[in-house]
Amino acid sequence: MEKFNHLSINKKIKYIFFSCLLIFSFHLFSFSFIGDLIVHISDNLNLWIPQSVVAAKILIGDFEASKVFMNGELPWTFVYGSLFPINIIYNYINISSAYLVVDITVRVIGFLSFFYFIKNYQSSLILKILASCLFSSFLITSSWGLGVASFPYLLSLCLKKKNISIKNYIALIIIALNTDLYLHGVYIYYAIFFYLIFFLKRGRVNFSNLFKIFLFYSFFILVSNFNLIYSILSFSPFQFQLAEQTLSNNFLNILYDGIISFFKPNSVNAYFFPNIFLIILLNISIILSLIKKIKINIDLIKLLLLLQISIFFFSTIQNYEIFSIIKGAKLNRVSYLLPFFHTFLIFNLINEIKIKKINLFYSLLVISILYNQISPSAFTIIKERLNYDELSEDNKNLIKERYKKKEFIQLILDMKRFNPEKRKNTDFIRGSHYANSIRSYYRVDDYKVIKKIVKNSKTFSIGLDPFKAVVSNIKVLGGYYRYYPLEYKKKYNEIIKEQIEYIESLNGNFDRKKGVAQYKDQGMFLYSYVRKGDDIKINFEKLKAMDVNFVISGFKIYNKNLSLICDQCNGNKNLYLYSLL
Repeated sequence: MEKFNHLSINKKIKYIFFSCLLIFSFHLFSFSFIGDLIVHISDNLNLWIPQSVVAAKILIGDFEASKVFMNGELPWTFVYGSLFPINIIYNYINISSAYLVVDITVRVIGFLSFFYFIKNYQSSLILKILASCLFSSFLITSSWGLGVASFPYLLSLCLKKKNISIKNYIALIIIALNTDLYLHGVYIYYAIFFYLIFFLKRGRVNFSNLFKIFLFYSFFILVSNFNLIYSILSFSPFQFQLAEQTLSNNFLNILYDGIISFFKPNSVNAYFFPNIFLIILLNISIILSLIKKIKINIDLIKLLLLLQISIFFFSTIQNYEIFSIIKGAKLNRVSYLLPFFHTFLIFNLINEIKIKKINLFYSLLVISILYNQISPSAFTIIKERLNYDELSEDNKNLIKERYKKKEFIQLILDMKRFNPEKRKNTDFIRGSHYANSIRSYYRVDDYKVIKKIVKNSKTFSIGLDPFKAVVSNIKVLGGYYRYYPLEYKKKYNEIIKEQIEYIESLNGNFDRKKGVAQYKDQGMFLYSYVRKGDDIKINFEKLKAMDVNFVISGFKIYNKNLSLICDQCNGNKNLYLYSLL
């Protein structure tokens, strides 16, 4: 079998270039079309990136930076990533470049981590590279740190029979200092524990090594998450505790999702079309493993089943009031580790079964990787060019029906028919519901104009994500927060109480009612819940009482409590600034 160290310089360069091309195709595609990064909105643009910007300031000693959040009432210890060294990059370069550096770092570490895990397997070098690229392609939430990306490396250290070296300990420290305990750490322990149970019989584990690894890893992950631990111990209760039970707990839906996800690789990339190529590979792996009775693969399938049962269990219980603390932790996030096991299973199939059509499987791997990488950008660009946001409600409903019925070809044809004129400019105005470019989402140049006007005053956002203002160092009341003291939710609730009641009284409007239900149950989304300028039920007196002087809106508002200051700020037709009278 070919080993990388034994290759000539030219071959090494070719393999490195090929790997980089696959790993970075996500960015290459978006830069080619719009000259900017396209990023998932959920948990990235609307949460982790703005928090990382503030965390970077905290890292260099500016603990007052957190005052930009929650009317100045959020302690810095609640800001995620405040002690992650990787976030310091946001202090020195622009936000797009900083995110690019972080994302590339996480993807490269993911690649190297998986490659390290399988390096001793008797396999072709190209298969090892492709499998490592596949695992890396699942890492679409790089803002969360190195937890999931480094999981294969941690697992390989746990299975190592020889004593681990100094460089391994250094790597452990770097990984732990940039791993989120809340999102990754707990589930990594969980998955490693069950993996060792299943595979202990395949060879003796060095328990001395195992103890040292867990000691080192645990100590430094506690250091990097000290702020979160301190907040949990000091500021309870939190917003999701003592909340109204508004979200439905449909047992059959949870069961159905669990069964489906076992046969479908877990990737939030596939929000329009599933990655059919990867689904084919995974299910071939499962079927052939059972037929051929390949022991390691059968053990992997058992482990996958166990993890799926765990996910199902946690998803079921977390909606019951007795388990309210789980609403914040969401223990079903152990699903973040499934892509590793899916990738490892596919690798084992291709490696251990002598398949005549091996090139076909390699091709499926390459296509799967490219699909995982390109689909978020591609679907965002398609959606923007087809002007979905400008369709009438009737046409939008028809499009939704096409999607539900899996009539994808007709869906695209209908959207073309509804929008004969494609948007000619290369910049996004409204952005996709799922992903958007960093430049068009934050509109830093436009918000600079607002910052000059509001200066150090507090603002309230209507029809816009408040964290867009945070990136430009504008103080806000709302936003998306995982944890915060319950007392603040009570204050904020007084502002939007009538707005919530109004939405609940409407017929239909499922999406809006779902958003309200999530707010009442989990409390994470402190938004205005206003969609139009004429359905505003916001309590402006309460806003004034909280020392708010300005309202930033995504549309024109006609309200006696507001005075227009900036009409289409900086030429942006979706940005308005009002002062409170």
